[in-house]
Amino acid sequence: MIDQFLEKHFLTQPSHDINNSMSNVIEFPIDRRIEQMAIEDGFNIYDKVETAELDTDQYLSEMLSSMFNNDYRVDDDDYVYDISFLYETLKSFIYKMNDCHHPIQHFAKNLYWDAVHPDTAQLEFDF
Repeated sequence: MIDQFLEKHFLTQPSHDINNSMSNVIEFPIDRRIEQMAIEDGFNIYDKVETAELDTDQYLSEMLSSMFNNDYRVDDDDYVYDISFLYETLKSFIYKMNDCHHPIQHFAKNLYWDAVHPDTAQLEFDF
């Protein structure tokens, strides 16, 4: 699929021959621009899972940065497990929004059910 996109936007391929007369020209990285152009064209080079993981990284990073800027010590080693759980929970949520499965989805469903129906609560930790 990426080949089709490249052919559409870049009709000729650049020569990388060391004997080329333009060997002293600096080649700038175009991967980021190609990705941006692909997204603008509605062409997604990532599958749903890769997109969900990239989004999770971005959102969690933004959230933790914001918390840190508001004097929460999220960089303390005492919170590694909590942040890891938060990361997986956020990823599970984003996976679900992208129609992908994540094991925590089952846990979240049971946790919600038990909160709504406390008289029948039986938490299941098998996921």
